[in-house]
Amino acid sequence: MENLNGDSQSSQENVRVFIRVRPLSKKEVAEGNENIVICDHKDNLIVLKKNGEHTKPFKFDHIFVPTTAQLEMYRMVAFPIVEKALEGYNGTIFAYGQTGTGKTYTMAGNHQVPELKGIIPNTFSHIFSQISRWQLTYLEIYNEEVRDLLSGDPNKKLAIRERKDIAST
Repeated sequence: MENLNGDSQSSQENVRVFIRVRPLSKKEVAEGNENIVICDHKDNLIVLKKNGEHTKPFKFDHIFVPTTAQLEMYRMVAFPIVEKALEGYNGTIFAYGQTGTGKTYTMAGNHQVPELKGIIPNTFSHIFSQISRWQLTYLEIYNEEVRDLLSGDPNKKLAIRERKDIAST
Protein backbone atom coordinates (compact mmCIF):
# COMPACT_ATOMS: atom_id res chain seq x y z
CA MET A 1 0.00 0.00 0.00
CA GLU A 2 1.23 3.52 -0.70
CA ASN A 3 0.41 6.74 1.06
CA LEU A 4 -0.41 9.94 -0.82
CA ASN A 5 3.28 10.76 -1.08
CA GLY A 6 3.95 7.46 -2.84
CA ASP A 7 5.77 6.00 0.15
CA SER A 8 5.35 2.28 0.70
CA GLN A 9 3.51 1.20 3.84
CA SER A 10 3.38 -2.19 5.51
CA SER A 11 0.03 -3.97 5.77
CA GLN A 12 0.90 -4.51 9.44
CA GLU A 13 1.01 -0.86 10.49
CA ASN A 14 0.65 -0.12 14.19
CA VAL A 15 -2.02 2.48 13.43
CA ARG A 16 -4.64 1.92 10.79
CA VAL A 17 -7.38 4.39 9.90
CA PHE A 18 -10.77 3.29 8.63
CA ILE A 19 -13.69 5.44 7.59
CA ARG A 20 -17.34 4.52 7.53
CA VAL A 21 -19.54 6.71 5.38
CA ARG A 22 -23.00 6.89 6.88
CA PRO A 23 -26.16 7.31 4.84
CA LEU A 24 -28.12 10.54 4.91
CA SER A 25 -30.66 10.65 7.73
CA LYS A 26 -34.38 10.88 6.98
CA LYS A 27 -34.25 14.50 8.11
CA GLU A 28 -31.34 15.28 5.76
CA VAL A 29 -33.19 13.68 2.85
CA ALA A 30 -36.40 15.58 3.71
CA GLU A 31 -34.43 18.84 3.75
CA GLY A 32 -33.10 18.10 0.27
CA ASN A 33 -29.51 17.54 1.34
CA GLU A 34 -27.29 15.41 -0.84
CA ASN A 35 -24.26 13.29 -0.14
CA ILE A 36 -21.02 15.25 -0.59
CA VAL A 37 -18.69 12.30 -0.02
CA ILE A 38 -17.10 10.74 -3.10
CA CYS A 39 -15.40 7.39 -2.42
CA ASP A 40 -12.65 5.90 -4.53
CA HIS A 41 -12.61 2.34 -3.19
CA LYS A 42 -9.80 1.21 -5.48
CA ASP A 43 -7.33 3.67 -3.95
CA ASN A 44 -9.16 4.12 -0.59
CA LEU A 45 -9.57 7.84 -1.16
CA ILE A 46 -12.33 10.17 -0.02
CA VAL A 47 -13.02 13.49 -1.72
CA LEU A 48 -15.62 15.96 -0.50
CA LYS A 49 -17.73 18.11 -2.81
CA LYS A 50 -17.72 21.63 -1.41
CA ASN A 51 -19.69 24.29 -3.30
CA GLY A 52 -19.57 22.09 -6.38
CA GLU A 53 -15.79 21.74 -6.22
CA HIS A 54 -13.74 18.82 -4.98
CA THR A 55 -11.45 19.09 -1.97
CA LYS A 56 -8.08 17.43 -1.71
CA PRO A 57 -8.23 13.64 -1.39
CA PHE A 58 -7.99 11.92 2.00
CA LYS A 59 -6.43 8.45 2.10
CA PHE A 60 -7.50 5.71 4.50
CA ASP A 61 -6.60 2.08 5.03
CA HIS A 62 -10.15 1.09 4.12
CA ILE A 63 -13.45 2.79 3.34
CA PHE A 64 -16.73 1.24 4.48
CA VAL A 65 -19.87 2.16 2.57
CA PRO A 66 -23.16 2.92 4.36
CA THR A 67 -24.47 -0.60 3.65
CA THR A 68 -21.52 -2.32 5.35
CA ALA A 69 -22.79 -4.89 7.84
CA GLN A 70 -21.77 -4.49 11.47
CA LEU A 71 -20.18 -7.96 11.54
CA GLU A 72 -18.11 -7.18 8.45
CA MET A 73 -16.95 -3.99 10.16
CA TYR A 74 -16.00 -5.99 13.25
CA ARG A 75 -14.14 -8.65 11.30
CA MET A 76 -12.10 -6.13 9.35
CA VAL A 77 -11.40 -3.56 12.07
CA ALA A 78 -11.60 -5.15 15.51
CA PHE A 79 -11.09 -8.89 15.07
CA PRO A 80 -7.33 -8.67 14.36
CA ILE A 81 -6.85 -6.34 17.34
CA VAL A 82 -8.85 -8.58 19.69
CA GLU A 83 -6.91 -11.64 18.52
CA LYS A 84 -3.63 -9.87 19.27
CA ALA A 85 -4.99 -8.78 22.67
CA LEU A 86 -5.82 -12.42 23.43
CA GLU A 87 -2.17 -13.18 22.65
CA GLY A 88 -1.09 -10.59 25.23
CA TYR A 89 -0.57 -7.50 23.08
CA ASN A 90 -2.14 -4.10 23.73
CA GLY A 91 -4.70 -2.75 21.30
CA THR A 92 -6.93 0.27 20.98
CA ILE A 93 -9.97 0.97 18.87
CA PHE A 94 -11.53 4.39 19.02
CA ALA A 95 -14.12 6.24 17.01
CA TYR A 96 -13.60 9.87 16.13
CA GLY A 97 -15.87 12.33 14.39
CA GLN A 98 -18.49 14.99 14.71
CA THR A 99 -21.75 14.50 16.57
CA GLY A 100 -24.21 12.46 14.54
CA THR A 101 -21.68 10.78 12.26
CA GLY A 102 -22.36 7.21 13.42
CA LYS A 103 -19.71 6.56 16.06
CA THR A 104 -22.14 5.14 18.61
CA TYR A 105 -23.85 2.97 16.01
CA THR A 106 -20.51 1.58 14.83
CA MET A 107 -19.14 0.98 18.33
CA ALA A 108 -22.30 -0.09 20.21
CA GLY A 109 -24.91 -0.79 17.57
CA ASN A 110 -28.14 -2.41 18.66
CA HIS A 111 -27.33 -5.27 21.04
CA GLN A 112 -30.91 -6.59 20.91
CA VAL A 113 -30.61 -7.44 17.20
CA PRO A 114 -27.63 -9.79 16.68
CA GLU A 115 -26.76 -8.59 13.18
CA LEU A 116 -26.78 -4.96 14.37
CA LYS A 117 -24.37 -5.45 17.29
CA GLY A 118 -21.47 -3.04 17.12
CA ILE A 119 -17.77 -3.46 17.70
CA ILE A 120 -17.99 -3.47 21.52
CA PRO A 121 -20.60 -6.24 21.94
CA ASN A 122 -18.97 -8.27 19.16
CA THR A 123 -15.63 -7.90 20.97
CA PHE A 124 -17.11 -9.21 24.22
CA SER A 125 -18.76 -12.13 22.40
CA HIS A 126 -15.43 -12.95 20.78
CA ILE A 127 -13.50 -12.80 24.07
CA PHE A 128 -16.05 -14.90 25.98
CA SER A 129 -16.16 -17.49 23.19
CA GLN A 130 -12.42 -17.98 23.69
CA ILE A 131 -12.46 -18.13 27.48
CA SER A 132 -12.36 -21.93 27.60
CA ARG A 133 -8.88 -21.76 26.04
CA TRP A 134 -7.55 -19.83 29.01
CA GLN A 135 -6.25 -20.90 32.37
CA LEU A 136 -5.62 -18.68 35.33
CA THR A 137 -3.16 -19.32 38.09
CA TYR A 138 -2.89 -17.11 41.13
CA LEU A 139 0.07 -18.09 43.25
CA GLU A 140 1.69 -16.60 46.29
CA ILE A 141 5.39 -17.16 46.80
CA TYR A 142 6.40 -16.12 50.31
CA ASN A 143 9.28 -17.35 52.47
CA GLU A 144 10.11 -20.07 49.94
CA GLU A 145 6.58 -21.46 50.17
CA VAL A 146 4.12 -21.56 47.29
CA ARG A 147 0.35 -21.41 47.76
CA ASP A 148 -2.45 -21.59 45.19
CA LEU A 149 -4.67 -18.68 46.18
CA LEU A 150 -7.54 -19.95 44.01
CA SER A 151 -7.74 -23.35 45.72
CA GLY A 152 -10.31 -24.11 48.37
CA ASP A 153 -7.59 -24.25 51.02
CA PRO A 154 -5.38 -21.15 50.95
CA ASN A 155 -3.11 -22.70 53.61
CA LYS A 156 -2.25 -25.73 51.45
CA LYS A 157 1.35 -25.48 50.32
CA LEU A 158 2.42 -26.60 46.86
CA ALA A 159 5.49 -28.74 46.41
CA ILE A 160 8.55 -27.16 44.86
CA ARG A 161 10.37 -29.59 42.59
CA GLU A 162 13.70 -29.15 40.91
CA ARG A 163 14.77 -30.71 37.63
CA LYS A 164 18.28 -30.52 36.31
CA ASP A 165 17.22 -30.38 32.64
CA ILE A 166 14.92 -27.33 33.01
CA ALA A 167 14.48 -24.37 35.30
CA SER A 168 13.08 -24.96 38.78
CA THR A 169 9.32 -25.13 39.15
